[in-house]
Amino acid sequence: MRLILFISLFLFASLASAAQQSAAKLLEQSKQLVVVFTPNWQSVNGKLQLYQRARPASAWVAIGNPLPVVVGRKGLGWGVELAKNKWPGPVKKEGDERSPVGVFGLGPVFGYESYPSTPIKLDYFPLTETSVCVDDEKSHYYNQVLDSSKIQKPDWSSGEQMRQVPLYNWGSVIQYNSEAAVSGAGSCIFLHIWRGIDRGTAGCVAMDETQLVKLLATLDPDQKPLVVLLSEPAYQLIKKEWDLPQLGD
Repeated sequence: MRLILFISLFLFASLASAAQQSAAKLLEQSKQLVVVFTPNWQSVNGKLQLYQRARPASAWVAIGNPLPVVVGRKGLGWGVELAKNKWPGPVKKEGDERSPVGVFGLGPVFGYESYPSTPIKLDYFPLTETSVCVDDEKSHYYNQVLDSSKIQKPDWSSGEQMRQVPLYNWGSVIQYNSEAAVSGAGSCIFLHIWRGIDRGTAGCVAMDETQLVKLLATLDPDQKPLVVLLSEPAYQLIKKEWDLPQLGD
């Protein structure tokens, strides 16, 4: 694990994004996959399954049992890259309370602790009173997690004060819309602690804290971990192209 200080974490260069590479290309390189799956576009409740494989060409193998998660209060919507395909289904937009469908880099990890008491292999950054995720579509810092004390001329009118959110005691950045961010396509998407099994989020993925910490401790940057968010209709459209594991395997 590397403890990182930051001005903008969404410019963190060691993580590939779907804006730079196709989803299929990202999946080809990964050996660790976190699949989040819901039965339909509107469902708040879903399952999270971790998969691993020995080599990029090997078959995916499920690790452990599926875990319950919640997604956005309005369900899921196509992420900005996949929306270009004009497939049936809603499209993720800023403030719509939907989680984005797609393939995304996962990390770094964040939390309240200055240094994590649980061993973490992914990079980690501690939240402070000046940690902000900018959700103002008009800002040059849109969809960036940053230390506001290091910004000489803040140009945003809204942003999440992350240290003030108890659900961010533990979490990880889902690298959605993070490279050359498209204004209005959605921002500040995280994997974090939930309020409860039927309590949806503003667009993030959330789960039980104990299970979340165990999952974060499992992720290894050398395995190029990814998170895949899917609804059943989306899975049927893209499973072959992405060579995804059969859900439930």
